[in-house]
Amino acid sequence: MFKKFFVYISVVVLPTRYAKEDIQYKDQLIPKGAFVGIFIDAVHKHPDYWKNPEKFDPERFFPENRKQRHHFAFMPFSLGPRQCIGNHFSLMEQRLFLVRLLQKFEVLPAKHTKPHNVDEPIPLEIEMPIPIHFQVRQ
Repeated sequence: MFKKFFVYISVVVLPTRYAKEDIQYKDQLIPKGAFVGIFIDAVHKHPDYWKNPEKFDPERFFPENRKQRHHFAFMPFSLGPRQCIGNHFSLMEQRLFLVRLLQKFEVLPAKHTKPHNVDEPIPLEIEMPIPIHFQVRQ
């Protein structure tokens, strides 16, 4: 069972490329025929690129905050000419799914959930699972 909710979990965790020739990168030789990959989840949670990477913080994706981060710090569909061809379709489909879901259902706290005290701060970490109830809209 999950203990905390993370902002994003990549579908493609390790995109790889094939070395067509020997490549010297700094003090490392990448031999011809080797597969080289980027562990995207490690980049998405790396403290060099993200302040408090394990915390739920949707504000880090606001336009003014996107300008301040490294271009390759967030790449859920990879980047460049070999990025996922379904990138734009997937993002549009996710938005449409959420809109249709919220049009048809009202999302409510589960019946056994105690109400939040408005005098207390809202916790930044969300325990999983999140108890919710969907009620059909009239």
